[in-house]
Amino acid sequence: MALLTRARERLAGAKVAATSDFVSGAIAQGEKVIVFSCFQEPLDALAAEFGTAAVLLTGRTPANKRQGLVDRFQEDANVRVFLANIIAGGVGLNLTAASQVVFNDLDWVPATHWQAEDRAYRIGQTRTVNVTYMVGTSTVDDFVQAVLEAKGALVSAVVDGEALAGDLSGSVLDELQRALHAISPGLADTPAGIGDDGEIQRLLREASDQLRVAHGSGAEKSAAARRPEDIDALRRALEALARALSGPAVTSYRIASTSHPGVAYVITADGTDVTCSCPGFDYRGQCRHARDVKTALTSGKAVPPAYAREGAESNPGRRR
Repeated sequence: MALLTRARERLAGAKVAATSDFVSGAIAQGEKVIVFSCFQEPLDALAAEFGTAAVLLTGRTPANKRQGLVDRFQEDANVRVFLANIIAGGVGLNLTAASQVVFNDLDWVPATHWQAEDRAYRIGQTRTVNVTYMVGTSTVDDFVQAVLEAKGALVSAVVDGEALAGDLSGSVLDELQRALHAISPGLADTPAGIGDDGEIQRLLREASDQLRVAHGSGAEKSAAARRPEDIDALRRALEALARALSGPAVTSYRIASTSHPGVAYVITADGTDVTCSCPGFDYRGQCRHARDVKTALTSGKAVPPAYAREGAESNPGRRR
């Protein structure tokens, strides 16, 4: 759990640049924006970015100064951004001057997001409010987002009278614990190990079935529990978690030596880490082969034809 929390915090910081661009675009169109984060560092970075055009409210903000920040955002045309910790600023505030709500990162508890969204949906709001979640693909965000969507679908079913309430208040950590509890025994008893994709799919199906039962109040009572889209949402959550925990793919390329006939070097790309088996890389920590491959991968271009791809596999060193 501690590792996941640190990963979430680093991910939140990595998304600041994208959040800043999005908010700048909204401001340029004359809108006011609320930005929520679970962590202090992203809020501080955004506050420095927007300067006097932003106000910042966190758990450190004295209670007697909070309403003054709200009033500035609501009434001052020059204050365009309200930056807030999702807990400290997500409850009890009226921020109807905003027409955009942005979540830089995702909280573990779905209800926290819904409460925070409501800061712009208070009485007196006359405009359409857009809510945007910044999600890092191929990260633990995928799992969090899928669980939030699954719980959101269940809430909609309850409101529409299609299902009983079931478990709506649980956090993403509850789902993670359930998922790991469901998957772990199967992994321990599987001779093929984690590298067998077919076995992984079977374990994920079993775990998703358990999650579905936990969410519903019985298939005979809950129409929502039977809906394919809800079942798929839970399965996607588990698959996203598996992808995030498995780490980046390892891809190998082979190139013939120009100075030693019959000798070939292997270039290995593990995410953005590129190594080569040639003596130049061994001696200097870099070589032309590694530079060629890394330049192509980081720029999104094709690797030069001279480098024959040997195939890709999931990185066993990154599995947990």
